[in-house]
Amino acid sequence: MWWLRDNLPLAVALGGGGLLLVYLIGTWMRVGRDPERGVIIPRYRPTEGLSPAAMRFLRRQSYDDKAFASALMGLAAKGYVDISEDASSGRYVLQSLDKHKGKLLRGEETVYRKLLAF
Repeated sequence: MWWLRDNLPLAVALGGGGLLLVYLIGTWMRVGRDPERGVIIPRYRPTEGLSPAAMRFLRRQSYDDKAFASALMGLAAKGYVDISEDASSGRYVLQSLDKHKGKLLRGEETVYRKLLAF
């Protein structure tokens, strides 16, 4: 008893730490276990009304070559332009197409009009 009276703060700290440890381990055993390993499939959709270039701008807070390239790829994917490489010069050539598969967003429409001079 003398030891306990002399070391009361230490005894309280050790007892409280032990109770906390028991509580945390019990909680972890009930709800904190990791799920079974397996294939993780992301389930998300792109933001409605924003093109890939706009999403790049939101992330970087500036336009760069990748934003421009993603705008071009979006136009090609929607059937507005064809991107081909000229065999003699090695340069890329854009051609306007009439195989539209989707509606252009505002930024894509601006890039389309400026590139093809409508």
